[in-house]
Amino acid sequence: MVGSQAGGAPANIPDKPEIVLLLHGMTEDVRGGTLKRLQSGIEQACSQRNIVLPPVEELDEARRLYRIAGRAIEIREIYWVDLQPRFETLSILKKLMQSLAMVAFWASSPSAWRVALRSKQLAGGIMLFFALFVAWYLLTLTAIGASDLDSVFGTGDTSWIRQAIEWARDGLQHIGGPWVWLGITILVGSLGANFMLNAGYVGQAYLVDRDQFRFHALGRLFNALSKAEADGRPDRPITVLAHSLGAALAVEALQRFAATRPFRLVTLAGPLEMMAARQASLRQVISDLLAKPQLACWVDIWSPQDWMCTRTPAGPKSKHYRQCRIDRPRSLTSRTNRKVHYLYFTDDAVVQAALQLTPADAATLPSAG
Repeated sequence: MVGSQAGGAPANIPDKPEIVLLLHGMTEDVRGGTLKRLQSGIEQACSQRNIVLPPVEELDEARRLYRIAGRAIEIREIYWVDLQPRFETLSILKKLMQSLAMVAFWASSPSAWRVALRSKQLAGGIMLFFALFVAWYLLTLTAIGASDLDSVFGTGDTSWIRQAIEWARDGLQHIGGPWVWLGITILVGSLGANFMLNAGYVGQAYLVDRDQFRFHALGRLFNALSKAEADGRPDRPITVLAHSLGAALAVEALQRFAATRPFRLVTLAGPLEMMAARQASLRQVISDLLAKPQLACWVDIWSPQDWMCTRTPAGPKSKHYRQCRIDRPRSLTSRTNRKVHYLYFTDDAVVQAALQLTPADAATLPSAG
């Protein structure tokens, strides 16, 4: 006999728990890091509702068992960052080449630009990124030595691409120098251009399935879904709570997974609108998921304060789908340094959507606005 609502009688905990699968975003480098942020949000939500929360059972670094008001809820973090290509591990010349390819991939899509231009903050961030990237790219050419070029083009190569790089390098050495390059590099890091570069690179890698990143990430989630169906309480749906790029992974996995029982989906600050603009087939994936009979509900949570997220292009209204807009006041600093993008897990609306702590919660979510 554990955990009860204040003023209520204790309830028996079922033998099998309800299962929540938690998918983090692309920057989660520590296993269990997203679990800890969500735990803070759950503790706050229970406190606000006068719900007794017994000590959380840490089953392992990626699983937590909560006993809340007669319910056993096991939250499992599905860690996938180890599968994504790592931009920072590339050599400087490969970074330059991959950066150019990534910029061309996104900038060549009119649909992606239309999505970006709907948000002043997102459009401004992209424009600033392009300006800093071009400056950094040109100045970095001064650091490329002949041996680096030989490793790419081959000794004695006289192609126009190599000649152009050498001319640019020689010219910039007279006007740039190491101090200018250092200043631009600091600006790139402090103003978030590094993150934009990584986000664009990983997003592109997912869409083109570089190094089978998409294939292996979906496979990991398929295995987690199968295990959740076997381990979870049979009379309750499985819940998938997915943040940022994890939302794209969750949507595609759930659309393709041969589910044998109902599931719920909660997406937070997903990039689906931007990604679907670049790869139109994702719109069909979203449409097919909404039509899937096993989908009990889909709550898409976003905030206009978070310039890094876009709303899901769900198309025609579905009785199983709704958007939840969070309008919490955020400081200019937290919006600029992207901190607001990681605050969703401590927001009460997110905990309501994911765990349905009280029967009234389904009716008290903020509207799409």
